[in-house]
This record gives sequence, structure tokens and C-alpha cells, in this order.
Amino acid sequence: MSKLLMSAAAVSLLMSAPAMAGPQGKMSLDTNQDGTITRAEFMSQAESRFKMMDANNDGKLTEADRAAAQKMHFDKMDANKDGKLSETEIKAARGEKAVKYFEKADANNDKFVTPAEMQNFMMSKKGGKKAG
Repeated sequence: MSKLLMSAAAVSLLMSAPAMAGPQGKMSLDTNQDGTITRAEFMSQAESRFKMMDANNDGKLTEADRAAAQKMHFDKMDANKDGKLSETEIKAARGEKAVKYFEKADANNDKFVTPAEMQNFMMSKKGGKKAG
């Protein structure tokens, strides 16, 4: 179970990379703006991410924590609050590069991603194939 949760956390961190881009495409992880991201800068972001995902603040990531973080993440992207994500919402939240993930997550090809489709996508092997 811990490998599954750590994989979900890693995918979450990687999927959020476009959102972390700052001016001129610099990553906000680069806190001292020197053009490189040190291990300390990266680990600081990972620690912040962990704290955000640890819904009950017990220092552990459980399935319930993962589900709560995923729902919060989904709800933030769902701009019109209709319970599903459109390609436009994905682009607005994560940038053009995230469209390929949107297409993979849209299991029924209806041009929308539901929370269930997002969960299946995130839990599929590396998010690289549709769960079926």
C-alpha cells in the first residue's frame, strides 16, 4: 500500500510541475532564483506537498488522505464546478502539456474527465495507460 501511495504522491508532484512554472518558465521550486533546483529546494516542495496531502496531520499518507488530496486537487481544477474536467479546464490549470494526460485519463472518450476517471488514471501504472 505504501508503494501505491508514494507513487500517487510522486505522480501528483510531477503532474503539478506546469503549475509551478513561474515567470519566463522558471520553476517556483527554484526559491533563490539562481536557475537551478537544489535537492534542498526540491525536498522542501516535497515536504510541503506531503503536508498538504496528510489530511489528518498524523505524519502518514493513507488511502483516505490520498482520496482527500485528489478530491481537493480535482475540485481546484473544476472551474465551473460541474463535477468533471474539460480540456479547457485542464489547460487553464496545468498548461498545454497536460492535455496528453487529459486524453489518457478520458477513458470513455467523451471529452470530459470525471473524478473516477482521474482516480483510475492516477492509479494506473505510471498514469501511462487507461485502466480498463
